[in-house]
Amino acid sequence: MASETPVSARWLSDEARILFRPYRGYQQVAGEPIDVAPTVLALRRPLMTLLAIGWFVSMTAAGRLVAWHLGFAAFFWGFLPVYQMIVLTALFAFFPSPYALSWSRRVDLYFSGNGAWYLFMSALVAVCLFAPNVYTAMSALLRYGVLPGALLCAFIWSIVVSHAFFRRGCGLSRGRAALATLLNYLLWPGLIVGYYLLTNQLQPLMR
Repeated sequence: MASETPVSARWLSDEARILFRPYRGYQQVAGEPIDVAPTVLALRRPLMTLLAIGWFVSMTAAGRLVAWHLGFAAFFWGFLPVYQMIVLTALFAFFPSPYALSWSRRVDLYFSGNGAWYLFMSALVAVCLFAPNVYTAMSALLRYGVLPGALLCAFIWSIVVSHAFFRRGCGLSRGRAALATLLNYLLWPGLIVGYYLLTNQLQPLMR
């Protein structure tokens, strides 16, 4: 499993290394020693995900960090990482890793793959902060398909990164990694979208 990390890549965060080279990045990161308490290891990146969501909400709504926005967004979206961790636990049980990785370490590795979404949110925040007219800019991005295209790219790349996690981070075979990736996206984004469709909350937005 171990893969030596080039000196030139050591200054990059795990998220950046995995974002730009998912398979090699996961192989390198998973093989690196880590000395962090299991509880901290399991919670640090899910909490960072909530912090990133709060930052995104605050910066797009107010153009600055507002404590109330951070707290409200973290509370409102708190179910997301919890649900992801539940799904991951089930997948870990069905697809045991041949690597000697703890549950906490695998959760930490999985959430290290959120770089595409962080990049997407950062791009939207940049538009809100620097565009002379945010409404005009966002309307143009929607009209010309830039925003939907960027969202689609982030989603597709996150699937690639998830496959890299199961393939290189957990050491599964190609077929088992592909199946685990499919089940992962059916179980958490699929069920969430399905819930909003069943409760008729998405249909008005699509008219």
